[in-house]
Amino acid sequence: MIYHQGKAFLLLGSAKTPQLLDARRGVMETAARSFHILSSPEKAAIKPLTLQLHKAAAGDSYAEYAARSPLGRNAEQYLRLLNAQYPQGEPVPGQTVKLVE
Repeated sequence: MIYHQGKAFLLLGSAKTPQLLDARRGVMETAARSFHILSSPEKAAIKPLTLQLHKAAAGDSYAEYAARSPLGRNAEQYLRLLNAQYPQGEPVPGQTVKLVE
């Protein structure tokens, strides 16, 4: 448990088996020990993700949007889900599409 400014932070780790938990215990402890107050440069470097609305043009695709997205390797599927076109579907011209930037 970590206490900071009158607040308590409880960090829990779990795994499917006790052996896996033992194998990952060091990584979890390292993560817990990394807890610290952000410095001014760290705060300045934070760039939050934002949701942007975009009008789809002819030829636009979720693969194209995903290539520019910060969402990582599953970005294309996340964007489809966000736009109610999961698991398949592509934007149609004129459709308002939610993009994460």
